[in-house]
Amino acid sequence: MSKLIAFAMDFASYLMQHVEIGKVDEILLFGSVARGDAGKKSDVDIFLATNDPAIEKKILALVDSFYTSKRFTGHWKLLGIENMISVKVGKLDEWAIKEGVVSDGIVLYGKYQGKMDGALYGLYTLHSKKNRAENVRIWRKLYGYSQKVGKKTYVSEGFIDRYGGKKLSNGVFIIPIKHLHEMIAFLQKQKVPYTVMEVSSAQF
Repeated sequence: MSKLIAFAMDFASYLMQHVEIGKVDEILLFGSVARGDAGKKSDVDIFLATNDPAIEKKILALVDSFYTSKRFTGHWKLLGIENMISVKVGKLDEWAIKEGVVSDGIVLYGKYQGKMDGALYGLYTLHSKKNRAENVRIWRKLYGYSQKVGKKTYVSEGFIDRYGGKKLSNGVFIIPIKHLHEMIAFLQKQKVPYTVMEVSSAQF
């Protein structure tokens, strides 16, 4: 998965932390990023499906605040990602872009029942403020590691591989939704701050 898809997922997670539950039906990624042919300056096109058009002003304000948030300046910007997020808000059936969204789209939030399909995953974003040694210990448990001793190399499998997940970038990964409780229990035991949201994508 491209970093831009992970970037879009993180933005969707940010939105849902600031929007009243029930106001948003789905958040869908479409356009060049969803198709996999985005360039360095391509917009990240997102459609937010809602029956409440009054929230559009708030959504657009959240786009601006996302670019000044620590999760952007302290992570995505450092990775060289500064693509502009373009959000359309409303009822998908009323937009001319519906065909493109349905044919190429990726579900970032919700359970769109159109042509798109895919297994359900939990998208985790970690916000650890522990010291480096503590972080390394946690990363090893999550991502696994290999260690060479003499002529032998010992490989330790991490939780993400064990549960059939995938690392998207530092501190951002997906795990099949069926392992939600195990992963949350681990993160809580390690006292790692995190956010998690349900996503679905046939491209995982």
